Amino acid sequence: MKSNIKILIACHKPSELPHNDLFLPVRVGAALHDDNMGLQRDDDGKDNISRKNPGYCELTAIYWAWKNLDADYYGLFHYRRFYSFADKQFPVSEDGHMMIRARILCHEVFDKYKLNDEAQMRRIIESNDLIIHKSRPVRDIPTPTGIPGQTVREHYRQHDGTIIRDSDIELMLAIVKSKFPKEYPYINDYMNGHKFLGYNMFIMKKPYFQKMCKFTFGVLSEAEKTIEPTLPERSVNGNRIYGYLAEILTSAYIYYLRKTNSQLKVKELQMIYALKTDPIKEIEPVKGAVPIIIDLTSNVVPNLNFYTENIVRQLVSSKGDKTKYDVIIGQDNILSKAMAKICESYSTSDVSVRVINYGDYLDRLRETYGIQNVGMKLVLPYLLSGYQKVISLSWNMWVDSGLSSLYTVDVSGCYGAAAKNVRGIGEMREVSVENKRSIAMRLNDDYDISPNDLFDDSVMLINLKEIRKKYTLDDIIKRHAQMHRRYDDLAIECSLYAGGTKTIGQEWNYQIPCEHTMYMANFFAPIGACSEWKSIDKPIISCFENDQLIETSDRFAMKFYAGMTQCQMWPVYVGARELCLAPVQKPMRDRLAPVGSRRRKIAKALFPHGSKRRMLAGKMYRTIAHRR
Repeated sequence: MKSNIKILIACHKPSELPHNDLFLPVRVGAALHDDNMGLQRDDDGKDNISRKNPGYCELTAIYWAWKNLDADYYGLFHYRRFYSFADKQFPVSEDGHMMIRARILCHEVFDKYKLNDEAQMRRIIESNDLIIHKSRPVRDIPTPTGIPGQTVREHYRQHDGTIIRDSDIELMLAIVKSKFPKEYPYINDYMNGHKFLGYNMFIMKKPYFQKMCKFTFGVLSEAEKTIEPTLPERSVNGNRIYGYLAEILTSAYIYYLRKTNSQLKVKELQMIYALKTDPIKEIEPVKGAVPIIIDLTSNVVPNLNFYTENIVRQLVSSKGDKTKYDVIIGQDNILSKAMAKICESYSTSDVSVRVINYGDYLDRLRETYGIQNVGMKLVLPYLLSGYQKVISLSWNMWVDSGLSSLYTVDVSGCYGAAAKNVRGIGEMREVSVENKRSIAMRLNDDYDISPNDLFDDSVMLINLKEIRKKYTLDDIIKRHAQMHRRYDDLAIECSLYAGGTKTIGQEWNYQIPCEHTMYMANFFAPIGACSEWKSIDKPIISCFENDQLIETSDRFAMKFYAGMTQCQMWPVYVGARELCLAPVQKPMRDRLAPVGSRRRKIAKALFPHGSKRRMLAGKMYRTIAHRR
């Protein structure tokens, strides 16, 4: 007979959650809020402490389960912290916390760590009395003062006056000694020991859970009498004092169980810490609309926040007919939240404008495939899984007319339709001192791609359905892994789709003339493409370069800034430009290792995020910078 297992997940906001009947997500502090987020409430039942959630944190879920839920096994996870039930061991952070760092919570991550695998979880849980994470050396765990504690007691002493007071711990120990003398020697041993458990996470059999709750809440209810009057003096985090004390009490009780029960079956699992936890929202098509995606993901351009509003404003205002648009701005933390809302404000009755964070989807790919980066255009067929085709635009596209006629181009049996933009094609054919063999030559050698089949993807009608028929996401990621060290994303796209992409006129992707474009057109682009480009009088979509916007006497720049004056953020842009004219001292780190420089890349490799080396280097930097 299967055991009744209930692993609570304490949630105070909507989060992505595993699909597994063993889990019971609980809306903590429900009595203080109108919503329940569709979860179990921690005030469901007469005996609850839901209103104490600001101080008791996740303990309100534990108390509710203790008093109102019957199960054979009880557990507690947090909305961003879980255990891994995979057989494989994964690398952990070097910051002392020894956690697996998951970039994002999604079904790929839950599958990876077997959190959707009820059979696997049951096998591990039902074979043991207690499931916990491995204790870590307390001296490796950071403290607010930067001074490591050699014992658990010293570790908390370094938090005195921040999240917890030293007097709180003395009070707690005195209560345990008075009311729970049997457990007192073990909490003393734990506090004087060198291993830290913490985090209020566990899975255990019912008898142990009930005794632990009686111990923990027995101590806390007594401590409340002394601590409660001091709460107005404390910070917001300091008011979570009972949650912090419970972290010690739970850890000490588990220590007590292990020391006093030699028959106790214990399994230690790795802990997962997720950086992003918001629910995953799939991109749903707007019915009857022409989908247009603007790619901001691969560009680091000054003022891109401001430019994007102008590009969206121009796209919407140039529509001309009653065709519906479904405009999607794909970005990776480039746009500020305010700018994203402004762009979305250009929505009308027949135009939907929305901003998506491609970084979230990329994090899913990173967790699944272990990759570092892959361009958004390569994975559009799978990112936009509900769409059949889409018009893809790079960020630097100025639209002067409606796009419905591009969307109706017949691409049946093709991967899409794209122009042979003279600059894009010229750069792929360019031979220079640095590039003895052009990209076109290498693609021909490596993948038998004819130079005549190359295209530019700045403007492209992509047949998503046809690509999905030919390639799986695994195929795309595999090709990217093979090529990304030698080729850019456009070359990778050409290796996949060249020969199967229809050519459209350059009026759909007209390169605004500049010195570099003229060089590419005259020296490297095919003569036919060059002649076509020079013959265009009225482009539908024009491609500009950022340098052209800096040269304000440029003809296109004057047109672009005339459009900027109609934008909501124009006054802010003008003010920002004025500020930029004033000399600003760059931070020392940017002077020593400028953004984008080789030194910056080396520093990132030597001091990765979450590492102990980065933490120590940061302390040294802040000390030196402060003295200067």
